[in-house]
Amino acid sequence: MKNFLVLFVLFVSPALFAQELNCKVELNSAQVQGVDASVFQKLKKDIYDFMNSRKWTSDAYAVEEKIECSFFITVKSATVDRYEATLQVQSFRPVFGSTYKSMLLDINDNDFNFSYTPSQTLDFSDNEYISNLTSVLAFYANVILAFDYDSFALKGGADYFAKAQNIINNAQNIAEIGWRSTDGSKNRYWLMENLMNEVYEPIRVCTFKYHRLGLDVMSKETDKGRQALGEGLLLLEQVTKRKPNSYSIKVFFDAKNQEIINIYRDESVSDKKTMMDYLSRIDPGNSSRYAKIMQK
Repeated sequence: MKNFLVLFVLFVSPALFAQELNCKVELNSAQVQGVDASVFQKLKKDIYDFMNSRKWTSDAYAVEEKIECSFFITVKSATVDRYEATLQVQSFRPVFGSTYKSMLLDINDNDFNFSYTPSQTLDFSDNEYISNLTSVLAFYANVILAFDYDSFALKGGADYFAKAQNIINNAQNIAEIGWRSTDGSKNRYWLMENLMNEVYEPIRVCTFKYHRLGLDVMSKETDKGRQALGEGLLLLEQVTKRKPNSYSIKVFFDAKNQEIINIYRDESVSDKKTMMDYLSRIDPGNSSRYAKIMQK
């Protein structure tokens, strides 16, 4: 029996303490004509394997602890080895004491352009730029990890934000867009510029208070958890007063606005009105949505 247990640990432990991501990949190529469907099937599989087979941290993850995330890729055009696409990235984290999963990220990247052939290996290095395809994938893998770790420990995702920033740095001299400040105001560069800048630190503190001290507490102590969650949201005005319309604020509320609406619908009329007015002020792009807080 003892020998059996040793063998069990040796052969089963890699599955029990697995890679960190449970990444679903969807690829839509309906806009593209003249490219064999098998090419897109292979691309989808290669991306899936890259995200789900690579070890992104030194931490041990049990299978049930894997971070649920999704990549939705829409290919707009393709030639022999050149692709122009968009990428939607979503990630979720479980909420303590419930079966509910809270969305952490819902990012749309419209600059997902890359070279690819079915015969190539998807290589990536932390130390140098190899390809735009793997750099974008690795960038968002680290962003997903950073947001997840930030939601469980105060600024716990620092190492993964730093890794994402390093990928940005390695891509500064390439032709592909999305990596530089001059490529637009809402791209990979600006996401990292925001989240590595102390001016935006209240967003990261909010992420911790909102999830770990708020949502995770609400299953047992609803009022206490909701209060902590609200305190986290109030921190965001420190950012919007100094940096209105920042990309990182948009990223936060793109993922959270519906959840916040659902939470505050159960408050008193006066508290609902106060929160609706506050949210509409700091996130005016979703002000029409926040009016739903008043509906029951």
